[in-house]
Amino acid sequence: MSQTIPPQPISRAAMVAPHRIMRLAIIIACLAVFAGVVVWEVLRVTEAPSLTVVSPTANLLTGSHRITLEGRAEPGAAVTANGADVPLTVDGRFKEDMDLRTGANVITIVATKKFAKPNIIYRRVVVTQ
Repeated sequence: MSQTIPPQPISRAAMVAPHRIMRLAIIIACLAVFAGVVVWEVLRVTEAPSLTVVSPTANLLTGSHRITLEGRAEPGAAVTANGADVPLTVDGRFKEDMDLRTGANVITIVATKKFAKPNIIYRRVVVTQ
């Protein structure tokens, strides 16, 4: 008489093939990398352009009615000073002479680029006479 072993139920974990798990893990990793790149690019495009103003310094007191606005912005950005366009060189530098009136003057320098928030710097210059 031979003994027969009754069939054992196969567990659900044994039915999942390791190659399917590996394939799913690779697909999830690729999607995560793709989503990360998309988010990084959107943030890079929408961030405010860099803007540095070298001259005039903050809260400048001067006796001259003419000053030189000088600084650097992100290449490709549009820069304005009190609403007037300021030309940039290829590397983003700018230098523009400005006329001031006697008393307190506020110069608003704005750098903008498409789809981004503007970067705004204010300089207060007081002309004494």
